[in-house]
Amino acid sequence: MPLRIAIPDMVSPSYFPAIAAVELGFFRTEGLDATIELLFPVTRTFEELREGRLDFVGGAAPGPADGLKRMLVESGIDPEREVNLAPVPATAGVSFGVAAAKALEEGAVDGFWANGMAAEIALRGGFGTLVIDARRGDGPKASRHHTFPAFVTTQRRIDQRPETVAAAVRAVVAAQAELKRDPSLASAAAKRHFPAAELALIPELVARDAPYYDPRISRETIDSLNAFARASGLLSAAPDYEGVVATQFQSLWR
Repeated sequence: MPLRIAIPDMVSPSYFPAIAAVELGFFRTEGLDATIELLFPVTRTFEELREGRLDFVGGAAPGPADGLKRMLVESGIDPEREVNLAPVPATAGVSFGVAAAKALEEGAVDGFWANGMAAEIALRGGFGTLVIDARRGDGPKASRHHTFPAFVTTQRRIDQRPETVAAAVRAVVAAQAELKRDPSLASAAAKRHFPAAELALIPELVARDAPYYDPRISRETIDSLNAFARASGLLSAAPDYEGVVATQFQSLWR
C-alpha cells in the first residue's frame, strides 16, 4: 500500500518540497511508493495522522490565525478590538491562498494572512500590496518562528518503522536540494495539481523560497515556537527539543 502524505493546501509554495518529492520520483528512488493528497484544514490532517490513516503530513501548526494574532499583540495592536479577523470565504476544497487573493480582489476582505502564492497573485494582479513577510524579518522578531512548514509523522511510526521514516526524510531533503539547484523543475512537479496561472508562477516562487529550504530545525526555532504556543494557550508547558524534533535523523542531511 502506498504511503499517504497529506498537505492542507495544494496550490502553495509552503509545502511544495513534499509535492516534488512524490512527483519527481524521489520517494521511488528510496524504494517507497507514495501519494500526495489534499486534506483541509490542517487540523484534520493531524487528526488523521494521529488515527493512523495517514503516514506523513506536510504542514504547520494548526490555526495560522493564532500566529497573526500573536504578531499583532507583539506589535502593540489588539486583535480583538482593533482588527476584525475572520475566515476567508469559500476555502473548503480549494487553495486557501488562491481563495484569499480572490476575496481581496472582490473586496470581501481588506487584507489577508496567507502564503506566498496568494501574495504573488495579489501583487501581480495590481490589487494587493505586501505589508509584512514575517519569514524575512518584517514585524516582531519572534514571529518568524510562530509557524513554519514541517514534515511530520507519529512517534509510533518512528519507533516501528525507522528505516521507512529515514527514507522518506531523505526523499524530501533530496527534493529540496534539487529544487534549489534547478527551480524550473517545479513546473514538472506541479503540473498535475496546479491550475495554469499558478503553474506559471511556481518556479519563480520556488527560486525565491530556495534559501529557506533547510531541513534543520534549530533549538531557537523550537524555543520560539513553544513560547508562542504557551502565550496562545495551546500548551501549558514547553516540550523538550528532542520531544519535538526527530533528532535521530539529523545526520541524514549534514
